[in-house]
Amino acid sequence: MEVTHQLAAANETLRQLSFRDGLTGVANRRHFDEQLTVELGRCLRDQDFLAMCWLAMEGKSLQSFSHKRIAKVPF
Repeated sequence: MEVTHQLAAANETLRQLSFRDGLTGVANRRHFDEQLTVELGRCLRDQDFLAMCWLAMEGKSLQSFSHKRIAKVPF
């Protein structure tokens, strides 16, 4: 039973790690997709609205920010 609990805890840790960029710690697309599913379900259940803001930083935009600055962007 203890081994099963340890395995479940290790799997949860890996799942949490898979939602963050290893260098910056910023949430990634996998995390966004999971949270979007959760929030859409909540909005449908509560008959509520959902507001979204999509920020895409690519190419030269990323070069103008240090990793510390990117990590401070709230998600």
